[in-house]
Formats: sequence, C-alpha cells, structure tokens
Amino acid sequence: MRTPVLLLAFLAILVHADPLILPLNKFLSFGTSLVKNVEPGADLYLASKDSDEYLKNIQITTGGNSITLDSLNGFNADSSPICLRIIDTMTVSTTNNDTISSWLGGNLYVTTKTQADDPNFSVYVIKTQHNITMKSGTSVILNTKLEPFVYIDQPYKTSYVSGIQQSKDAVVDFKWGIPSYNWQSVDTNNTFFKNPMDLKNDTYRSYV
Repeated sequence: MRTPVLLLAFLAILVHADPLILPLNKFLSFGTSLVKNVEPGADLYLASKDSDEYLKNIQITTGGNSITLDSLNGFNADSSPICLRIIDTMTVSTTNNDTISSWLGGNLYVTTKTQADDPNFSVYVIKTQHNITMKSGTSVILNTKLEPFVYIDQPYKTSYVSGIQQSKDAVVDFKWGIPSYNWQSVDTNNTFFKNPMDLKNDTYRSYV
C-alpha cells in the first residue's frame, strides 16, 4: 500500500508601503494619530509656508524620539530640505486648536525605504526660487501655498519651471502626483510634459 503524500503550497504575500501625502489640516487636537502604512527607513519631509508659531505645536514621534515640525521647516547647507528618518512607527500629535489646524496649508510627505536609500531619488521643497541639477533619476517637487493669494481662480499651490538645459540624448518627463513604491518598473501614464516632444508616429522630435 502506497503512503499518500500531501503537498502543501505556501503563498508568500509581500506587503509594501506606499508613499504618503498627509495634509496638516487633517490632524486635529483630539489625541495622537498613528500614521498607518509607514515603513522603517522611510524619510519624512515637510512642505509648508505655515508659521513656525503653529508648526512648533505639531509633534512627530518615531523610535522613541520626538521633534516638532518647525525643525523640519528649513533647508540643509546644500539647499536640500531637512528630513526625518522613520525608525519604526510614526505618530503625529498637535496642541493647535482645531480652528488653527483647519487653516494650515502644508503637507507631510513620506517616502518608501527604497526611495530614501536610492541616491538617484531626490526631493525638493519649493518656497521661492530653486535651481535643480540632476544627471539621472527621479526628483519630487513639493509645492507650497502660493502667497500672496490675489485672484479667486488662481491655483492654491503652483510652481513654474524655466531655463531647462539638457543634452541632446537626455529625456525629461514631468509627471503629476508622487512616485509609487514601484515607480521604477511601472508605466504610470501620468506624464503632462516631456522634453524632447515626440509625435506619435515618431517622425519628428522637437526640443523646447
């Protein structure tokens, strides 16, 4: 009599964290908020023109250490934005009252660990004028609230790009949104401008 053999198939599920945009006006004063889907090793950035008077009342805790957001509201010596490396979990708390919180226009941006470790992945926070130089890779441009607010139909946040200089064999793609966790391997189909511009039949190429 043959002994039956039972084969068990194990399904491995890979869990990944997506990058996050977290508006400051969503954090209210009722308690501490645990931010879900944040992985250790990710980087946290602040894009805000809100006053440090209010940012200092918002606290980020990770790895048992806490900082206030006014300490992220600036730049390093090389003009890169100050960021915070996430150690384990990430919580947010505020002592601003809910009325003040609702007026805040800034955002928190959380990368993935892979993006934080990638030397060709960079983040820029635009508050005034900024020169961006890159050989290859991906740069995330974080807009801040447009000041002063003059026209009722003007954009709430915006950036203007000018003076593009690139070699003839280089391609620059401008995309909306933020790069996903698998940004290097997926066609996101969210390009709104490309230089050089190609016609669909590939018979003409033009630089701007």
